[in-house]
Amino acid sequence: MAHPRATLVGWVTAAMLVNANAWIGYMRLGAGAALAYAILSIVVGALAAVAYQSIGAMTGALAISWALFALSRGLPVGDDARVLGPVVMGGVARAEATVAAGILIALLLALLLPWLSRLVS
Repeated sequence: MAHPRATLVGWVTAAMLVNANAWIGYMRLGAGAALAYAILSIVVGALAAVAYQSIGAMTGALAISWALFALSRGLPVGDDARVLGPVVMGGVARAEATVAAGILIALLLALLLPWLSRLVS
């Protein structure tokens, strides 16, 4: 099922994730709170991607995967990131990249499995 606004909704969600992470970086909420919000943004991104994929909005899920990968490659900003240090922030970046890859794998499987099942039968 194709959704004409799936890409737009996905990009809006992706922008929200990226902008929220930047905002959290500059807000000086404290290192623990900043880390919790970073983890929460990964969870929210993953859940949104699953929700979009479950209704057939594959391009929306793809946009979220891109956003999480972009977050994983960006430089941490703000005092809280400096307090958390490179080991913790590197772990967050690896988690973002891993979830982004998981979303891509799920999308590929969703697209390929019906094709493979027709090929086998």
